[in-house]
Amino acid sequence: MGVLSIVATPIGNVGDLSARAIEVLKRADVICAEDTRHTRPLLERVGADGARLMAVHAHNERDKAPDIAALLEAGQKVCFVSDAGCPGISDPGGRIVEAVVALGHTVEVIPGPSALTAALMGAGVDIAKLAFLGFLPRKGKERERLVRHAIDGGLAVVVYEAANRTDELLEDLFAWCGPRRVVVARELTKLHETFHRGILGGKLSPPLVDKGEVVVVVEGGDVVEHVTAALDVVALANDASLSPKERARRLAQAQGISVREAYARLQQAQGKSDVAEVRRALTLAAEAAVALLSADDTARAARQGDADTSEAAGSDIPGADALLRLLARPSSMSAPVEALEAARALLGAVSALDALLEAIDGDGSDGTDDDDDA
Repeated sequence: MGVLSIVATPIGNVGDLSARAIEVLKRADVICAEDTRHTRPLLERVGADGARLMAVHAHNERDKAPDIAALLEAGQKVCFVSDAGCPGISDPGGRIVEAVVALGHTVEVIPGPSALTAALMGAGVDIAKLAFLGFLPRKGKERERLVRHAIDGGLAVVVYEAANRTDELLEDLFAWCGPRRVVVARELTKLHETFHRGILGGKLSPPLVDKGEVVVVVEGGDVVEHVTAALDVVALANDASLSPKERARRLAQAQGISVREAYARLQQAQGKSDVAEVRRALTLAAEAAVALLSADDTARAARQGDADTSEAAGSDIPGADALLRLLARPSSMSAPVEALEAARALLGAVSALDALLEAIDGDGSDGTDDDDDA
């Protein structure tokens, strides 16, 4: 009786096809291929194009099993190859092997390239124990259940995904797994092979490219301190693609803190503490006050009115002097009532902001110098 040879083929680099695999393919009488149009050029390239090709794919795999068994009964040497990588690993092949073994025939394996093993070799995270989940269901609770079951068991999670759906997958993985190290392996063994690394909930480095299929590896075990610390708070705080609420939610989950505290930490990471924000508001209000006075001065000069020679009121509140001078004289602007209303509103704003700043910054809690001449 013949032997069914399960042969791994390159996933991108033809040079990865082993010498043993080439020899077995050259000796084969029949080569079963997932897509004969895809496999024929590879066979021609390595000089193994003498065998008859038979299309065996996911839709006819079980139906073709008796035909393959008959070939083996007749003493034929039969090989099975998928489009790329190892047959049976998220590819056709498993049902053929099951049926052939059940009929008492011999199966041999010619191992070789695999996106799974290549991704694991370059992942650089804890993969001592892992669950390979292949392509997850696109929707439904089963998608979440599979991942949570593995993570809860302390296992690393490895899944296949199309690049254009990877962002959505990473969002789901963060929701289910929390801030764990993640690696997205793309274009494995090809010219642009890239390992995108980061923490779930944060950005990947380098940024992900929407091309091809990827392997996503999420580390297993307990979330250790260095993972939480590795969440780049500064990068998260300045991630314009996320709303402030979502940034706070992610940081809160990553560091086990309340959303309120997370929001405060994000503000600090942005250089926006309460003190800094109030100072910034006061500065903007003062600038508006000076601009309003300048506009009135320009209007006064245009109307050939007398220059304002009144002295400053001596207020230590930024912008207040400009507003007091403006309120002490008739406005020369084309809308004098509105101009005075704006001046009164600004004066109230700068006074309130100054009082607020004094209340929250009386002890210099933001760590900056409050010298009198600053």
